[in-house]
Amino acid sequence: MTRPPHGVGFIGAGAVTQAIHLPTLARLRDRLAIRRVFDVDHGVARSVADRVGAAPSSDLEEFLASAGLDVIAICSPDRLHAEHALAAITAGAKVVLCEKPLATTVEDAQRIAEAAREAGTALIVGAMHTFDESWTTVREELTAGSSSQRFVRSSIVLPPNERFEDFATEVEGHRVSPGPAHAPQSAAEHGELLRRMILGLSIHDLPLVRQLVEDAEAVTVLDARALQPFGYQVLATAGRTRLEVHASMGQPWRPDWRLEVLGEDVQASIVFTPSYVHAGSGVSRVTRGETTAVHGPFPANGYEAEWRSIAKVLEGTGTAPRLEDLVDDLRFALTLADGVRDLITQQHEESAA
Repeated sequence: MTRPPHGVGFIGAGAVTQAIHLPTLARLRDRLAIRRVFDVDHGVARSVADRVGAAPSSDLEEFLASAGLDVIAICSPDRLHAEHALAAITAGAKVVLCEKPLATTVEDAQRIAEAAREAGTALIVGAMHTFDESWTTVREELTAGSSSQRFVRSSIVLPPNERFEDFATEVEGHRVSPGPAHAPQSAAEHGELLRRMILGLSIHDLPLVRQLVEDAEAVTVLDARALQPFGYQVLATAGRTRLEVHASMGQPWRPDWRLEVLGEDVQASIVFTPSYVHAGSGVSRVTRGETTAVHGPFPANGYEAEWRSIAKVLEGTGTAPRLEDLVDDLRFALTLADGVRDLITQQHEESAA
C-alpha cells in the first residue's frame, strides 16, 4: 500500500520559500506535500499557497493548530527563528526545519535544542551544503585530519539574488536587499554591518568550516575589511588552522562559490552551485600526492538532499543531526562574526580619533 506524502507547513513565504523550497518539494511530491503556508502578508500567503494547492494563513496560532503538519519549515526573519522554532516544537511537529541561523544567540539555540530533545522532535538547520553530496562524500576523509589542516578558505562570489530568483520562479511580495538600508555612520554601525553580512552569507558554509579547523573554540580574528559594493574579507585562526572567509555580492560577476582546504598531505576544493540554481550538487576535488579524486556533480543539490533527509527521518530510515552539533555550529559562527564586529568597530574608532 502506498504511503501518503507527509505534510509540510511553511512559516514565512518569502523568496527562499518560493524560489528554493517550493520547486524542490515539487520534485519530491510523492514523499512530501505542502499543506499550509503562513505569512504575515495574507496576500503573499494566499498567492504562494495557491501555487501548490495548500491552505493560506496569516494567523500563526491557527497555522500551528493545523492538522497534518509533520514538518514545519521556519523561513521567517532571523530575529524570529527562535520564537517560531519553539512554537513549532510545542505544536507537535515531528521535524522542524529552521533556515540558518538557528537563532541569534547561543542561549536561544540551546533552548531550542533542549525543547527538541524533550519533545522528541527532529531539528534540522537549513545549511544546505552540509547535505550536498559533494561535501558528504569527502567529509570523513577531510575532517579526520582536521588537526593537520593548515588553511581553510570559504569564498562566495555572487551577482544579486534577484537574478537567480527570477530564473527559479516569479517571486510574490517584497524582496529584501542584502545591502544596508542606509550607509553606516558610526564605528559600531560599521562593525554590526559586517557581522550581519557574515551571518547572512558565510553562515551557509561555516558548519563545514567548523568541522575542518583544528580548534573551533579558539577563534581569533586577525583582520577584517569591507569590500565594495557589498562584501567582506576576513582572516582568522582557529587553533593552528588559518581561515579566510570572503564574500562579494551585488555585481553581475560569474558565480563562484567554493570551499578550499590545504593540509599537510592533502589539497581539496569543493565548488558549489549558487543557492537558487536547481542544477545538481557541487563538485569536489581531493589531491594527495600526484593523485586527484573528483566527486560529482551528483543529481541532487544540497536543498534536495536536505529534504530527502527529512523524508527519511519521517519514514524511519534516517537520523537527524546531533542537537549539540547544531548549537556548536551557531556558536562558531557567532564567535567569528562577533570578532569581526569588534575588530571593525575598533578600527573605525581608532581612525576617527
